[in-house]
Amino acid sequence: MDWSDIRSRFPAATSRVYVDAAAIGVIPQVATDAAVAAHRLLGEQGILAIEPLLAKQAAARASVAALLGAEVEDVAFTGCTSESMNWLAMMAAQSRAGGDTRDEVLLLADEFPSSTLPWLHHGFRPIWVQPEADNTYPVGKILDAVTPRTRAVVTSQVQYRTGARVNVGALSGPLAERDVLHIINATQAAGVIAQDFRGWGAAAMAVTPLKWLCSGLGNGILLLSPALRASCRMPVTGWLSQVDPFAMDNTTLDPRGDASALEVGGVSIARHWALGASVDLFRSVGIDAIEARVLALSGRLADGLRAAGAPVLTPIDDRDRAGTVSARRPDAEAWHARAMAAGIVHSPRGADTLRFSPHLYNTEDDIDRVLDAWGATR
Repeated sequence: MDWSDIRSRFPAATSRVYVDAAAIGVIPQVATDAAVAAHRLLGEQGILAIEPLLAKQAAARASVAALLGAEVEDVAFTGCTSESMNWLAMMAAQSRAGGDTRDEVLLLADEFPSSTLPWLHHGFRPIWVQPEADNTYPVGKILDAVTPRTRAVVTSQVQYRTGARVNVGALSGPLAERDVLHIINATQAAGVIAQDFRGWGAAAMAVTPLKWLCSGLGNGILLLSPALRASCRMPVTGWLSQVDPFAMDNTTLDPRGDASALEVGGVSIARHWALGASVDLFRSVGIDAIEARVLALSGRLADGLRAAGAPVLTPIDDRDRAGTVSARRPDAEAWHARAMAAGIVHSPRGADTLRFSPHLYNTEDDIDRVLDAWGATR
């Protein structure tokens, strides 16, 4: 694999040490070009551009489905994971009308608020699972926390703050057997770790692809399983949700049964063109190759930080991590300012914690520059 050629396709990665994919991934030039092309087409042709715009949107949906191990009918395009989680909580709450008394949602203590606050807002009582001392979440520990009142279990595949990886594929089946919804937030994993939505048997998966899928702001992906779609009504509808939207019938509700019924009206299709271009690039490189590359880079960084005596929050075993490496430093705020000024783009996470997240466009030299700035001895 010619990683230098791949790096050249991500402009922002060549002018600085950009190790912040867990915040916002660098957009490849092909995605920028795709978004511009969509707007140009609309500008030049107006409504005559709708057919080609929709055709490429459909191609993007198919590519997303293939990348995530889903079928096309499972895929809804949303604005972000917070939006997706609100819809999922609303769908899960529908069973109350039929006498379902399950009012608990099982959440991991390290989750990003997008995975948690929507469930609290819609009346679910949170049950928090605490991590092990090494910040991991064993499958058995999560399953042991399920009670007869558990309606759903929400798990990020990779935790945003520590980089700890959860074996979500081993959770979905046992939870489905207990009639508990398994909701996966794959935002910090999709684009680095292979996904198998249908194979795992999860109820739903949410992804914000501006991070490791490098597709820019404004995109969200929501996968809904056939079982969830069959058992719950869509929480929203609109004219584009209907089987025949161009009938423009004001009196009849006839929504489609696929997940795209959540796309209730007109949106900026240009963002879907950008998403499709990024996903196509990632599929051409191969997720397995990307995972191996990212694990090697993040492992080099974590090993160097540990050698320098830094308390690293990220688990050691490759099976328990992905691309994110977090470490504590007493002078984290001052070091962050110095590093950003020196062109090392990363994120502070807490008063004394710094997070680094190298991706396929990074190099060993990038990692070594971070370690040199840290004061590490390789």
